This record gives sequence, structure tokens and C-alpha cells, in this order.
Amino acid sequence: MTEHAFEIPYVFKVIGTPSRGTKERSELAFETVQVKVSVVDIEDAPVAAAFNAPFGGDTYIGERGQVSLRAYEGRLYGKSLFEYNDATLGVTPDMLATFLERGIYEVENPLNLRHVLIDAPETLQRGLFPEKDDGNPIRPFDEKRWTRWMSPDRAEKRAKTEALWDSLIVIDGMFWRAVPQPVYVLDCHAEPSALIMSLPAATKRSRKDHIFGLAEWDRMIEASNEYWGSDPDVARATVFIEEHFAYDSSTEIFIELMSKAIDHDGDLLKSFDVDSMCRWAGMRDALGLARTLEFSSATLDALAASAEHYVCGPKASQHAQGLIAEALKLHDGQSIDIQVNHGRRP
Repeated sequence: MTEHAFEIPYVFKVIGTPSRGTKERSELAFETVQVKVSVVDIEDAPVAAAFNAPFGGDTYIGERGQVSLRAYEGRLYGKSLFEYNDATLGVTPDMLATFLERGIYEVENPLNLRHVLIDAPETLQRGLFPEKDDGNPIRPFDEKRWTRWMSPDRAEKRAKTEALWDSLIVIDGMFWRAVPQPVYVLDCHAEPSALIMSLPAATKRSRKDHIFGLAEWDRMIEASNEYWGSDPDVARATVFIEEHFAYDSSTEIFIELMSKAIDHDGDLLKSFDVDSMCRWAGMRDALGLARTLEFSSATLDALAASAEHYVCGPKASQHAQGLIAEALKLHDGQSIDIQVNHGRRP
């Protein structure tokens, strides 16, 4: 694996008094961040999935109507920056940032972008910020020009620039950007349909039990028939590496049910005896640990065990008992009868 080095500029605002003046003024200046982008062999980043571009929205940028996602070191990558050669160059820093963040279709004049895959740090910088003789109003930042100065956004802009390039790699001579996992979203208007979109967008649009990984076609068909009695109308994705698309909403629903049970009985602690209070605290702490460790399998098992221990206590509420029973069914994949000690419950 090789690397390409770039000096990436970022623009920020400077406010202060120039060394040759007495009045406060403000101006835009730029500095550069040195970054290295890894160049990956195409064999090391195989195609993980392909689907029609219209279903991808703005998150996944396709060519000729088709989106291809590649897998590399546990992350998914979609095309981000394409090769363009043009005699003119009319590119601003904001255009470049937009180009890299949102893809080619969001840029007003993408054909003005030069091919930047060159191992020469000065190339990109000179293209964005010409020499002084070119009349460019944005100049390199020089602290000696100011008697005093401050910047409200210098650190923020630098951090944003570094983060932007952290998600990029080069495959087959083109930039690819790390993208979120795509999922099917089962929706029903006049007829049931399944759209392909990013997981963050899907969680805002649909119920969690209507979201399916790209490799879960059969489970989605079963759900569609259960809800609406028919198969969804959809352009099916071709999945080549299934383990990258094994999204399952049951874990999220499990956590949501546990949270509701903890919150509900947490409001009723005055009615608890010491035994139930300790059991409730153990369940609460198990959920906190699971969140801290990103819901690993071991922490989810510990949460399930602590919840089952809690509902077997003398003062667990009937509402919490029902929520936890439903959550444990999801966690264990089978029907569970929870035995509780009957007594006065809050």
C-alpha cells in the first residue's frame, strides 16, 4: 500500500489590528493541513454490494445509474471524487468541501475541478489559491502582519478539514469515501415498497422494525406479507459480502424496551424495598455498560440477565415485567415465561 500526500487548505476568519494600522479589521486567510491518503489495491477492496442509484439518494454516488460499494478494513466505501480535466479552474474551498462531502451532483461547476490525484502538495494549493499577482483576495495567514489578532473559527475549520480527509482512500485511481451502511426501508403508500438508503436516514423515516439489512431480503419479504399481505415492489440490491449488511432492528428494539422498563420503575423507587432497588440499580448499570461498550454481545447478555433478575424480585411493576418479557423474547429468539414473586407492586 502506498500513500499520496497533499497540503489541504482551509479558510478562516481573522479579526484584529494590522501591524501597520490602528483600526480593527477582519479578513479571510488560509492555512494548510498536511494529509496522506492511502492508495489501496483494487483486489484488497472488493465490491460488497451494488444497487440502482435512484434508491441511494445523495449519500451514495453512482455512475451510469449504478452504485457500487467496496469493503476495506471493516468499512464501506463509495465513490467520492472523480477524475476531471479542464483547461480552466474556477474552484473555491467551499466547492471542494462540498464536492468531497456530498459528491459530484451537489457541486455547481464540477467540470472546473482538475484531476488532483498527484503526489505534489503544491498542485492543489496553487489551484485553489493563486499567487498574489492573480488578484486572489484570500492570502496565506501571517501572524507577523498583526499587532493583535484572534479567530473565532480557526480551530474548528482545521478540525473539520482533518476529519474530512480521514475517511478517504484511493482505489483504482479514484477517491472513495467511507459511507454508512445502506439498508432496505419497508414502506407502504398505495403499495408496499422497499427503498435503499443509509441507516441514519432510515431511522428518521421509518419504524425500526421496518428496517432491514441488504442481506435480509427473505426476512423483509416475510415482514411485508405479514403487514400488508404482498411482496414489496423494489429494485433488489446485489450483495456480494453479506456480513457487511447484517443489520437487525431487534437489538435496537431490545435496548428501547429495556430503557423504557428502567425509566418507568425508576420513577417508582419510593415504593421499592431494598432488594428490588438493588436489582433495579444492577439493571440500570448494565444498560450503561452496554452503551459504553457499543452494545457488544457480552454486555447485551449481561443486561438480559440483570433484567430477568430484576423482574423476579418482589416489587417489579407489571408494566416493566411486560416490557422486559418482550425484550427477552427478542434477545433469546424464543418465548420466555418470567416467574415473578407476587406481592404489592408499584
